[in-house]
Amino acid sequence: MMHATRKTHPEKLNILFGKTRGKTDRERESEESPQPGQNEVTMKEDGAEAPHEKKIGGDGRNFFPRLTVKFSFMQKRKSDTSVRRSPSSEGGTQTAALPFEENLAQLRLWEAGQQLIAREEQLFGSPGEKEAEWETEEAALRKHYKALLLKVQEVVRDTLDCKTKESSLKSAVSAIMEEEKQDQQWRKAMEGQVPPWRPQGWRQTHDRMLEELVTLRINRLDKVQGVENLSSSLKTDICKMGKLVKDDLLRVVQNVKDCYPEEFDICNLYARLYHQAFSERLQDLATSPMEIEDCTYFISWVYDHYPNNVLRHKSLQTSIDLQALGPLLPEDVVQPLEQQYLSHAESQLGTWISKALTDENAAWKKGDLPKKEDGYYTTAMTFPVIKLVDDCVKEAGTILGDIMKAQRIVCQLGPFLQSYRESLKNQMKVKQINVKPIIKGSLSGICQLRDYIVVSMDPQPEDVRVRHLDIVNDMEKQCYKYLINSIQSDIKPHYNQLGTASWLSDGSVMTELLMKIRENVEAHKDMRPSCLQALVAHLHLQMMVEYVRKLMKRKLRLKSREEEDRLVERLCEDSHALNDLFSQEGSKEEWLSSVLPGIAEVLKLQDPEAIKLEVLSLAQKYPDIREEHVCALLYLKVHLSKDNIASIQKSLVENHIPSVPTTSQPFYSMVQVKWIFKVAPLRSQLTATGLPKIP
Repeated sequence: MMHATRKTHPEKLNILFGKTRGKTDRERESEESPQPGQNEVTMKEDGAEAPHEKKIGGDGRNFFPRLTVKFSFMQKRKSDTSVRRSPSSEGGTQTAALPFEENLAQLRLWEAGQQLIAREEQLFGSPGEKEAEWETEEAALRKHYKALLLKVQEVVRDTLDCKTKESSLKSAVSAIMEEEKQDQQWRKAMEGQVPPWRPQGWRQTHDRMLEELVTLRINRLDKVQGVENLSSSLKTDICKMGKLVKDDLLRVVQNVKDCYPEEFDICNLYARLYHQAFSERLQDLATSPMEIEDCTYFISWVYDHYPNNVLRHKSLQTSIDLQALGPLLPEDVVQPLEQQYLSHAESQLGTWISKALTDENAAWKKGDLPKKEDGYYTTAMTFPVIKLVDDCVKEAGTILGDIMKAQRIVCQLGPFLQSYRESLKNQMKVKQINVKPIIKGSLSGICQLRDYIVVSMDPQPEDVRVRHLDIVNDMEKQCYKYLINSIQSDIKPHYNQLGTASWLSDGSVMTELLMKIRENVEAHKDMRPSCLQALVAHLHLQMMVEYVRKLMKRKLRLKSREEEDRLVERLCEDSHALNDLFSQEGSKEEWLSSVLPGIAEVLKLQDPEAIKLEVLSLAQKYPDIREEHVCALLYLKVHLSKDNIASIQKSLVENHIPSVPTTSQPFYSMVQVKWIFKVAPLRSQLTATGLPKIP
């Protein structure tokens, strides 16, 4: 009885598996003439019905009728004695193949796989065989494929422990690739005509095995070497996991990468698996409450050590796509830990800088003098506070992986500045010998604080920056005001003579005043040069304001044209002397040099219309000048009538346009004039009296 023929035609299998290439002479001779003893049969004509399928075997599996003809081009191949070319052979050298079991034992896995593929193709594309022989061969193939897969997995699994030779791994990977190709070829066959184990999906099996391997390794940390026991088990576990990930990825890049083709993208595959496994372990650890030290260590690994010391290692950067990995932990897991860390950092910083101010206040109360650096008074508190804030913000930015997340820590500087300002105000009320040195040293510290807030302190919201600067500027203003008031108290007896008859007639009044000013400036040269320069500028402005105010107090009543000329001459001489003095002491307020000459120009004129024009010119230069200032100046004129003064005053009111933008510095608004010469019938709405004195 004829055996049932299998539907897979030999010629179709030759095309399916690319067998049209490289036929041997023996195969071509066999195709031309039948072998001795071979039975010849005539194939059914076109349109003839094919024999019905026949069920054979206890498992109910369908077998297709076998062809009785033996096709010469599908002669049975001796798989264990065939000659194959290994992908690892140098120069394509061919060697006689070993038996399958020997190839398996020697980890010649590609060669072993080729033998199984050849047997598979022969079994499912050969002429009819006895049923028992066919089933025996199929079972043997199943067993050998399973053995080969286990050996391939063993080789791949041992690569991270450096137990696998490079040649063995290359052979295992080649075997996987060949199996993938064979799966693809069999997918082209008709349903029911493929081996029952196809597709085998070794590539997917390989990837799943790597995932299981990585999970196993990151959960068994007892073999990780080079990590000392840290202060907590959590720190030790995280450090070991991080070291394992780094060491294993380095092995992949250095030893494994070249054994895989590019299509495997093996470095990114391992990186993705370790990234996921590390993330899962950390998420498990995050479910339990942490002490602040553990919390800080945990976050530092998430945002700093892992991305910077592991993934961005110089040997890994070119082989791993960091962007594709994404964040290590989801936001809902890490955010509570961030808040815990930030709250602690804020509290700790607030405690440190508060203690610094407490220690400074204690030294003040004891009467201690501030320290000097390079001969200048300074405060021992400001620089450490700035460093504490800066270090805390930078550390938080590094730990959190984003400097913007640390900006809330900067807000702790606000309460410190407010307390510092109150401490200085209280100190100014105390009559101690060390108060003035304290103020001098504090000005140096205030300058450092402002520079830090304006230039170096990042990040900080703009509204926070403005609030901090407002406090610092107010502190600075109060300190300079204290020192200026102290100087004024010393020179008051001398500048009280300004604007009097004795001053006009005797130049010694101004000479003594200038000497006293110079003495006071010299007494403050134990300040930082920048602070001293600012103090001299404040003193320069205040001196000019007091000079003009004294001139407008109506203590001087001129009686002749000669006295007017003498007054104009005195104003010019004093202006030159004051400008020389303050310029030599470092004042940069050059605009003040034109104040007294401007007044002199008004006083030296005699024609009312010329005076009117000069007053309008003065008002354009100093938009803050008011009627009372002009009236006080015109009072010094001997031959100017009340009608002339009223006309000039009216002209000032009508032509004054204060809304016009100007770059002029305010001056006359700081000159308080209590007496107002009321001659004009109308009062300007711009008249301002009782303006506060601005130091």
